[in-house]
Amino acid sequence: VLSLLVVRAPLLSSLNASGCRTLGEVFLGRCAVLRSLNLAQCKALHALRAPAAARLDTLNLFGCRVLPPESLTPLLHTSGAALRQLNMNGCVGTIDLSEATVRRLCPHLVQLDCQGRKAKY
Repeated sequence: VLSLLVVRAPLLSSLNASGCRTLGEVFLGRCAVLRSLNLAQCKALHALRAPAAARLDTLNLFGCRVLPPESLTPLLHTSGAALRQLNMNGCVGTIDLSEATVRRLCPHLVQLDCQGRKAKY
């Protein structure tokens, strides 16, 4: 059971951990060339941290239901200028993070999916 992923891979350009339903925390360190991060359907993901050097251009968080805005906003501050694709569909924990704020932090987005962020009870 994978619940914590710590990545220190200076030459890693793409990481796909999609479908790891028990993955709760991701720490990206020394990943200066990481451009694509896929964490889709990591339903337990509640912490996502990356150093200021992170420059992702693609981030897929589809279905990361419990990820709070406190974990996503710092990453958008560091990678926002480089991000071109962002999938937040189903990230109901980020409902307090407005689409306008995301677009302001990520001015070069060409694809943004932030549907399905409202809880359905």
